[in-house]
Amino acid sequence: MTCPTSCRNDTCHIQNGNCYTCKPGWTGISCEKKCKEGWFGENCSQLCSRHCRNDAVCNHVTGQCYKGCNSGWTGYMCEKECDDGTYGYNCVNNCSGHCLNNSPCNKQTGQCDKGCNPGYTNTDCSKICPSGHYGTNCSERCSGHCINNEPCDRVSGVCPNGCKDGYTGKLCNSSCVEGFFGINCSLRCPRKCIVCRHTDGYCSSCKERYHGRNCSLICFPNCKSDTCQQTDSLCTCDAGWMGDNCTKECDDGTYGFDCVNNCSSHCLNNSSCEKHNGHCKNGCNPGYTNLLCNEHVLRNSNDDKDISTSTIFLLESVTINVVFFTGCFVLIWGIYTKKVSILGFNSSCGKRSKHYADSVIKSDEDQHYQELGPPREEISITYQNTVLQ
Repeated sequence: MTCPTSCRNDTCHIQNGNCYTCKPGWTGISCEKKCKEGWFGENCSQLCSRHCRNDAVCNHVTGQCYKGCNSGWTGYMCEKECDDGTYGYNCVNNCSGHCLNNSPCNKQTGQCDKGCNPGYTNTDCSKICPSGHYGTNCSERCSGHCINNEPCDRVSGVCPNGCKDGYTGKLCNSSCVEGFFGINCSLRCPRKCIVCRHTDGYCSSCKERYHGRNCSLICFPNCKSDTCQQTDSLCTCDAGWMGDNCTKECDDGTYGFDCVNNCSSHCLNNSSCEKHNGHCKNGCNPGYTNLLCNEHVLRNSNDDKDISTSTIFLLESVTINVVFFTGCFVLIWGIYTKKVSILGFNSSCGKRSKHYADSVIKSDEDQHYQELGPPREEISITYQNTVLQ
């Protein structure tokens, strides 16, 4: 009788055939039983690896996983984790090498659990940023101003060969400051330019009297406010001028902007008016006033009445006094020639003219006046009767 095959060294009890000890992977009196599932080795005392693929059991003798190792593990009994930089089943795959800060990838999946270095994307950081993007997770956009439309560096965003005209900075994301343009913003805008384009220096607005791409051309004279169109020098004409280039004066009889106003027909002797403002050069015809000769001369009837009344009263007083003094002179002259009665003389000269004593020139109702001549009580004439011989 032979010993059971599972007895170690093929040795058993000579009488009952029991094995003294079993070979690895076997158990029982006669070593006829395999180790329980999940156990292997001497006296079935060792646990199978937990990293057998799909949790399969291991060989009850050797402990080797029948189906191989789970992803991320290797070794005879799947007891060894993949080395850094490798992953997957049997650790045959290499990590991308672009995990953030060069950290190892996940040894089961190959993913970069902490993210990617700038310039890379995807779960395993194996994909470079698409054109026009850069930075961590490719979340930044390039400026778009790299020279010749080159893509920026996918890591830093820097334009490798410099910037387009009109832009500056490492990322070419800054326009030239006002007053400069061109490559590296090294050129100054033209002096007559108010605002020039930062890329090529084209002037979008010129100072007064200038036009053209570089504001180097002078506007035609007689443009309103000395300003003309940037491109073709056409302008709105100043008052008194017309034509595309404002080189023609308004026709006689017209004036103002676009010469749409007619001069007054009351300029003196129908003369022409000023073509910029309509003023009559030589004054107005009688009966009209104002610089434009467009206003009638109006007279105040009350003032005329007061003036006429005062004038008539003054003339009346003067006339009466002249007549009075003339009469007195004639009477006195008659006495000496003995042709007039002395009595008649005394009678006439003794009566002072009321108009002479009380005459007033009155300009209005409130004006004070003063009597002319001495008071009446001071007037006395001494006379005596004589007989003419």
